[in-house]
Amino acid sequence: MLTDASQLGVVVLDSGAGGPSSSPHACSAALATLMPFLRPVPRLPFSRGLDLIFMPGLGFDRQGNRLGRGRGYYDAYLKRCAQQQHAKPYTMALAFKEQICLQVPVDENDVKVDEVLYEDSSAS
Repeated sequence: MLTDASQLGVVVLDSGAGGPSSSPHACSAALATLMPFLRPVPRLPFSRGLDLIFMPGLGFDRQGNRLGRGRGYYDAYLKRCAQQQHAKPYTMALAFKEQICLQVPVDENDVKVDEVLYEDSSAS
């Protein structure tokens, strides 16, 4: 996958009006084109799955729970990956230490982040 990414550019989840696409796309766009409000044009479907996903979040706890924006797009995508690939990609989140909470509210649809890194330490 890393070879493909270096040759094709970056792998992007398209989160249009209906939520993220069912499969990521390898894009020929350079990383600089991923500025706010700009989206690369997908070149080919990326069918072999993902090894790693960096997860966004507003807050995280030490158990790997993530407070997202409430739409569940990443959780749904990770569940589809697990069903189609028989394993979910490894997930990481980058956070400021102020984003680490004692407890984040979760429900049965939430998928934990495998590792949360903040500043100079690892939280989970």
